[in-house]
Amino acid sequence: NLTTLGNSFNSEILCLVGVEVSALMPSNYEIAAAIAGIDSAMVQVNPAKNNAGRALVGMRGPKKGSRFTRAERDILLSDGVATLETGADGGLRICRCVTTYQSNALAIPDTALQELQTVRLLSAIRYSTRARIGLRFEGFSIASNGTPIPPGATIATPNTIRGELVSLFLDWQN
Repeated sequence: NLTTLGNSFNSEILCLVGVEVSALMPSNYEIAAAIAGIDSAMVQVNPAKNNAGRALVGMRGPKKGSRFTRAERDILLSDGVATLETGADGGLRICRCVTTYQSNALAIPDTALQELQTVRLLSAIRYSTRARIGLRFEGFSIASNGTPIPPGATIATPNTIRGELVSLFLDWQN
C-alpha cells in the first residue's frame, strides 16, 4: 500500500512518511509534527543538512519482528516514501526523508529533487537571491555596462548586479 501511494505522486515538495503498524507507535499526527519540528529547526540553521538519524524525542518504535527490514525501507525510499527506524534504545529516528519526486516533466526517471535537503537548499538559495536583489535594486532601471550613470541615479548595470550576486555567494560561503 505504501509503495502504491508513493508511486501515485510526483512532487518535489510532498514528503510522505511510511510507518509500521504497531500498538506502540505514536499517532501519524504526532510523528508528522515531530518531523516537521525537527526539519523547521534544521532549515533555519543549515538548509543543506541531512536530518537522517535525528531522534523523534519521546517516541518509541515497534518491537522487533514488526519493523521494516532494510530491504523494505530501500523499496519505500525508491518509491518516494520517507522512512523511520527504531534505534538500539527503542526510540524512533528519521532514517531518510525523501520527496515523492520520481520523474521530470518529460516523464523521464529523475532523482534530482528526491532528497528533501536538496529541495530545502534550492528553496533557500532562491529566496535569499530574490530578497537580496529585490531589496538592493528595488525600483532601479537597467542600463548596459559602460553606460554613464549620474550620481544618485537608480540605475543598475549587469556588472553592478553581478557584484551583488558575488557578495551574496561569499555570504553563503561564510
